[in-house]
Formats: sequence, C-alpha cells, structure tokens
Amino acid sequence: MKFLEFFRFGFLKSIFFQSVYNEEAEKYFDQFISGKLALYITVLVAIAIVSYLIGSISFGVIISKARGKDVRNYGSGSAGATNISRVFGMKTAILTFILDALKTVLATSIGILLVGTHGAFVAGFFTILGHAFPVYFKFRGGKGITCLAAFVLMTSPVCFLVLLVIYLVLLFGFKMVSFASVMSAIVYPFILSMTSGFGLEIIAALACSVLVVFLHRENIARIFAHEEPKIKIGKNKQGGKKADENSQE
Repeated sequence: MKFLEFFRFGFLKSIFFQSVYNEEAEKYFDQFISGKLALYITVLVAIAIVSYLIGSISFGVIISKARGKDVRNYGSGSAGATNISRVFGMKTAILTFILDALKTVLATSIGILLVGTHGAFVAGFFTILGHAFPVYFKFRGGKGITCLAAFVLMTSPVCFLVLLVIYLVLLFGFKMVSFASVMSAIVYPFILSMTSGFGLEIIAALACSVLVVFLHRENIARIFAHEEPKIKIGKNKQGGKKADENSQE
C-alpha cells in the first residue's frame, strides 16, 4: 500500500505530471485506480460505435435511390447536400441537409446524456466518420460539413456563429463551397480554444478538423491547381452529369 501511494503521488507526480499536474489530473488518476476510468472508457467506446452507426445512415444515398438514382454516380460523387443540390435541386438538398444535421444532433445528445462534454465530442467525431464512410453503403458517403456544423452548434453556439461568419465571408468572397468549408474546419479548433480554453475537447475538435480536411483532399488539390469550380448565382438544374474530376464538394 505504501508503494502504491508512492507510485501515485511520488513517481507519477514528479515524472508524468511534472508540468501539467493539477487536481483534475489527480482526479482522473484516482478514477483509474478505483476502476471508474475503465467504465468511463467503455461507455465512450459504446458512444463511438453507436455514433458511427447513426452517422452511417446516409440520407443522401437513401433519398437519391428513392428517386431512381444513386447521387454518388453524379456530380462530385459525394452523398452530401451540396451534390444533392446539383442532381435533384435545392428542395431535396435542404431535406438531406436537415436529416444529416438531425442524425448528428441525435448522436451528440446521446453522448452528452451519458458522459457529458467528452461524450459529445466522441459522438461528433464518429458521426462524421460514419457519414463519410457509411458501413451500410459500401463506405462511400459525404464529406462531413453538415455533420460538423450541427455538432459545433450543439457543443459551442458561440463558436458556431463565428465559424458561420467566416464561412459566409469566404463563400461570397471566393465563390467556392469547398474552400469555405475547408478553411472553416481548419480554424474550428483555434476558435474553440479561444471561446472555451484548452482541454481534451480541443484535441477532439482537432481530430474532427483533420478528418474533414482529409475528406476534401481532392478539392484542395484542385484549388491549388486553380481548377476548382466556383458557385454561380441562379437556379440549379436537376439531373446532374455523371461524376467527373472537376466537380466541387
């Protein structure tokens, strides 16, 4: 018992917690010793699995197949609301956007109810992951912007408003949905750190940001090559063209 006490408050405090030791760190370590942390991690893993399965419900694919087409065979090949708008029009895109946002709200709410903020961020990340790589649809989905936006709105409304302004400024300034989306995702962890401070949430936010940027890697390549199409003011025509390399989002 004395050795355990030394191990807890002597060795670890001086080595592992040398620069970051505080009451919160000691609290989490005590939870580990008592077995509570093991249960906590188990619940987080369960949240991750459930959130991934919820995120895998690709409403873009479901709606498009109900209308006789698989949206992933048209436009950019994405199952997100942006590509839906090109193929089926704005009304269908809005429906897809709302449903994708609601599934994120559901998953994030489960995370919050079970373990609070940490659960919310785990749920958010794995919902985006499921949306991008849906297990029900051969791992071909959307690019996660709708899910990320809904998640940020739920977890940090102030951060959401700041990012919304940034997104709109970039969208109308550069007229590229992908550019506005990628830049908003990149600055998200930094805006969150300014509004809520640094913590485990920032690490999770950074993971979400990296995932969304990765999903837009083809768009980023086209942006640097000056080949990314820009949005046009006017009505979208239905019945988009087959997927090609020059389509955005």
